[in-house]
Amino acid sequence: MKKILFILIALCGFIEINAQAITEGTKWFDGKVLYTAHILDNGEIYFDAVENTDGVYAFSLRRMSHAPGEYMLIPSNMIDDAPFRAQFGWRVQYIRKEGMYFLAVRNRQNRIVWELILTPDNLKNCLAQQKDAEAQPIDGMLDGYLMNTKFLTRFSKEELKQMHAKLKALPSHTIISQTNMELIESEMEVVDYERFALINEDVDQSYTNEGKDYFALVTHFSSLKEGMEYIQSMGYPTPVIHGMWEEHEMTFVVLPAEDDSVVELRHTELNGRFQVVPTGEKPIVQGTPGKPLCFSYAVSEGVPSYIVVCRKANGKESTWVPQFSGRDGSLMTDSDFIDGEPKG
Repeated sequence: MKKILFILIALCGFIEINAQAITEGTKWFDGKVLYTAHILDNGEIYFDAVENTDGVYAFSLRRMSHAPGEYMLIPSNMIDDAPFRAQFGWRVQYIRKEGMYFLAVRNRQNRIVWELILTPDNLKNCLAQQKDAEAQPIDGMLDGYLMNTKFLTRFSKEELKQMHAKLKALPSHTIISQTNMELIESEMEVVDYERFALINEDVDQSYTNEGKDYFALVTHFSSLKEGMEYIQSMGYPTPVIHGMWEEHEMTFVVLPAEDDSVVELRHTELNGRFQVVPTGEKPIVQGTPGKPLCFSYAVSEGVPSYIVVCRKANGKESTWVPQFSGRDGSLMTDSDFIDGEPKG
C-alpha cells in the first residue's frame, strides 16, 4: 500500500505540467494497455499502444467545443470497433480533481464505464503497479485506489455488490470513491462472457472465433417478444421455437457459441445417481448448426421437465437445466452455459 501511495505522490509532480488538456506524447493506462496521445493537424487526438505487442490497440477523440476537458469517442479508421465496451459518440471526460488525472469514458446514462489514468511510466512499470494493487486487501483500496475495469474483473458480481455497498455507506465521497462506485455499477451490468473474455485475454484466446471454451449463452425474459428482440440484437438468425407461453411460463434463450454447434431441447429423467439427464430417442426440438433456441417453460421445484443439450462439431457435448438459485433468484449458469443476460 505504501508503494502505491508513493507512486501517486510521484505522479502528482508529473501531472501538474499536463493539467490543462490532453497533450502530445502523454501516456494513459487502463489496467492492461498503455496508450500514447498524438495531436493531429485537424485537432483530433489519436491514441496508439506501441508497447503492447499482443495486439493492435488504438482509438481517437474529438474535442467538444462546449466545455474544456470534454471529448467524443470516434473511430480511428472506418473498420474500427469501439473499444472500452463503448460506442462511438460516447462522451469521454478528462477529469482533473483532487490530484487525480484520468480519462473517463461515459455511457448514455452518463455513468463511467472505463477509465485511463495519466502516467509518466512505461508499460512494464504500469503492469507491475497493477499487480501490486491486485495483491492488496480490497477494503483498503475501495476509496484509496482509482480502480480500472481490468482490476474489477477479478471479482464476482456478488463481491462487486458488497464492495459497492461499502462505498455507498461512506460518510462522504472523494473523486476516487465516486469513480469506483460508478465503475463497479457498470461492471455489475456486463454479461459474464464479456467479463470472462477480458480476464482470459492475457492467458489464451478462448473467446475467438477459432473455438470458444463455453458452449452457449443462456438467459431468460418475461415474454417471447423480448427474447426475439434479444436474439436479433445479438446478431443471431431466427431461432427454433418451442412452447405455448402459458401463464407463469418464462422465455428462455440459448445462443450457441459457435456457428457449427447444434442446440436441442429434451425431456429429462433421473439416472441411478439421481442426476438430471436427457431421455427419449428424439429431442423435443432441434436447431440446425448455429441456430439459437427459444422456448417457454415454468420452472418447478421438483424434477425439471426440460434439459438443453449443446453439441459442438468436434463431438463435445454439454447439458444445461434451466433453474433459478434458491439464494438470490438468479438464473443458474456454469462454465459451459454462461450468463448472457442483457444489461443497460
